[in-house]
Amino acid sequence: MVEDVALRHPRAASAIDGIVAEHPAMLQNLRRLMTATLTYSEGRTPEDPGLRARVRRLLDCLEKHERDETELIQCLESQDLGAMD
Repeated sequence: MVEDVALRHPRAASAIDGIVAEHPAMLQNLRRLMTATLTYSEGRTPEDPGLRARVRRLLDCLEKHERDETELIQCLESQDLGAMD
């Protein structure tokens, strides 16, 4: 979806690239957390006492990312609609 927006709004390419560039790091953090939480499925206490805080940080990061992405898309699309008036 973001890539479609980039095609429609080439002048916003750097802002869109910045949003897209965050994806690999977020996915890597998610994979690490998934691996760390597998301990729970084995019925053992996790080795990482800060696991809950790490999950919260990732969720906060995802929330901010989605908010920024949505605001960017809405701003670009509303500018596009405004130009049609």
